[in-house]
Amino acid sequence: MRVTVTCLGMLAELASSECVDLLDVHSVDDVFAALIAKFPAIEPLAGSLALATHEAYLRCDDPLEDGMALLLVPPVSGG
Repeated sequence: MRVTVTCLGMLAELASSECVDLLDVHSVDDVFAALIAKFPAIEPLAGSLALATHEAYLRCDDPLEDGMALLLVPPVSGG
C-alpha cells in the first residue's frame, strides 16, 4: 500500500521535505514508524504529532487505503 504524507509547519523543515511517499504501510502506526525511521529529527515530537486526512484526524486503529493523502500535523499551542 502506498500513501503520501504532507508535513505541515515546522515538520516540513525537520523532515527536510514537505511531501513524502511511503510504501508498505498498512496502519497509522506504520506511517509514524516509517516517518521516524526516514526522518529521525521528528522522533522527539512523536508523542505530540497527529495524522489526518483533509476531513478528519486519524486514530491508531483507523484503516488506511491505497493512495491516501495524509497530513502530518505538528503539536500546536494556543490560548
